Amino acid sequence: MYYYGNTKITSHYAFSASRIVDIMPTMSCRRRHSDNEGRRRHGNGEGIRDDGSPTMTDDHDYPYNRVITDDYLEENIYPEDSPALILMHNVRGESVRPHWHRGLELSHCFAGTATWTIDSSIIETAPGHTTLISPYAIHEAKLTDVGYYSGVSITFNNDIVEKSYPYADRNLVDFMSPTATDDDRQRLTDLVIKAAQWHERPGTLKTLQLNAILYEILYLVYSKFVVGVRRPELVRNGRHVFIQVVGFIESHYAEPLTAQDVAARFGYSREHFSRLFKEATGMGFKQFVTRLRLQDAERRIARSTVPIAEVVRSSGFADSRSMCAAFERAYGMTPSAYRRAQRAEQRQG
Repeated sequence: MYYYGNTKITSHYAFSASRIVDIMPTMSCRRRHSDNEGRRRHGNGEGIRDDGSPTMTDDHDYPYNRVITDDYLEENIYPEDSPALILMHNVRGESVRPHWHRGLELSHCFAGTATWTIDSSIIETAPGHTTLISPYAIHEAKLTDVGYYSGVSITFNNDIVEKSYPYADRNLVDFMSPTATDDDRQRLTDLVIKAAQWHERPGTLKTLQLNAILYEILYLVYSKFVVGVRRPELVRNGRHVFIQVVGFIESHYAEPLTAQDVAARFGYSREHFSRLFKEATGMGFKQFVTRLRLQDAERRIARSTVPIAEVVRSSGFADSRSMCAAFERAYGMTPSAYRRAQRAEQRQG
């Protein structure tokens, strides 16, 4: 457990199956959308799709949870003139059920408190706190204050973002990323607030200014707040059931982990778990965990002066011999040689 400002962050939390299927009360919020082909408006301002289901229209409240499908995908209708959907939330005592989407999301709290569950972490927010949510992360928000909650969420349209930054949806992001400074965190928070302010303003230059802010947010997040890489195939190919397991492993790989322990935690036999895990991720459990540990070790070796022995402990390897052998197979040189090569490259750059 650690704190950032007035925010308590508790790591190492895993979804249980009962939490995933729990249907929470609906949250009403305001959503923009532009008319797309195949949609039409009612006279009262509400729209319907060709199949008769409702769509969201400009400046009309709607039940937020109804756009979450049975497999927890949030089907956003993005504006055509912007890379992101901005929603202003002003609610009392309501929550959002578990869901995921293909784009990066940022949420900022103006008033009230809420508890976010994001994959395998719990984040308790308070006024002034900004939360980063990775693409494909299963997340839910539960208000912890019986009174009023006010905030803004910015969800990026990955179809637009990937044109400028391919594979953006593969990145795992974290507000407490070790590569981000307190100044970076403050800058990101300021940009989110600024985006919310411009979203509410009228004027012909609004879209230009707002999009400039949104792209600055994207650059800052992907240059400072990335902490790892996800396999989006887990979701894209309909194998998202195992994303809970993957989220747990991604948060606990630095600890002693066995397939037997993780299987038992999620209610599987070891044999059944191993078969499902290989089908979902394309690799065995040990290979998957080793890859996460290697990615962590590589970042620490390349970007810090932490002794190699400390990197071994912090990345979850049993001993120096096992890490060095795995590292050399993956990167073609020993950890010490890799660090020297990175330093030389940085000096030349």
